[in-house]
Amino acid sequence: MIGAVMVMALLAVCVLLVHYGAAVIARHRAAAAADLAALAGASAAVTGQGAPCAVAAEITTAGSARLDSCTVDGWEVRVVVSSAAGILGQRATARARAGPDLPTG
Repeated sequence: MIGAVMVMALLAVCVLLVHYGAAVIARHRAAAAADLAALAGASAAVTGQGAPCAVAAEITTAGSARLDSCTVDGWEVRVVVSSAAGILGQRATARARAGPDLPTG
């Protein structure tokens, strides 16, 4: 009896660790996709080679994530990206912004 309880407890801990690991991986995936999407979008805004948000969406999709929002203010691009986290349908979200560092004077 006590052995069965210990096995169930160990199984529950293992399931929680796997779920936590999946969430951490999803967070890193979302952060990397957001950074790359913002940089690519800002590059497109500066060079004029494509619509910044379309370029950001393409990069996000390639990074196994989803572009939730994209705003362009001059040459600055801000994105919100999410990635699937675990088996329960949750999503990890990350934000990023990129643009040239222009002098302020």
